[in-house]
Amino acid sequence: MKLFKHPLSVRLLRSVACCGFMLAASPAFSQTILNPGFEEGLGDWVPRMDRNMSSASAEAAHSGSYGLRIVDQDDKQGSGLLSLTTDAEAGKKYEMSFWFRTVSGEGGVQVALYFLNQDGKPIQKKPPTVVPERSAEWKRVSISAVAPEETAGMFIQIHSMSVGTVTADLDDFELKEVAN
Repeated sequence: MKLFKHPLSVRLLRSVACCGFMLAASPAFSQTILNPGFEEGLGDWVPRMDRNMSSASAEAAHSGSYGLRIVDQDDKQGSGLLSLTTDAEAGKKYEMSFWFRTVSGEGGVQVALYFLNQDGKPIQKKPPTVVPERSAEWKRVSISAVAPEETAGMFIQIHSMSVGTVTADLDDFELKEVAN
């Protein structure tokens, strides 16, 4: 199920994302990550100051036909991609996992899990973040966190770091509730 079917909604979502926040365009968030394996291109993901560094690519597929390829050749600015907001509940523990590999470069990629309040604003100044180790082989990476008070939703941010260059592949994102 897609949350946003109208071009106007997509434009609104992109405009909001450029401001640094992933606000909900409707009162209900999705129940899961939409397009977690990039099989529909970058559909259901929102570029945020990405500079065309992120793309869906067959070469980046861990499974399926496509995965996310980040090609960051700028050692001063990085890429940026946000998932659509999913449901989350305060006090519950969530685990985000994905597959990662480094194709080239010495730079890095960080993946963060942002928790939002009912108004769609991030709750934490420093969200739970993972920076996968560089590896030419596919590795499963995960991070878990307990949703803080006032949590109503969450989203994933993928960002190549602003220091160094990197080409990296990410695929098969999963976000699930786990036991505390």
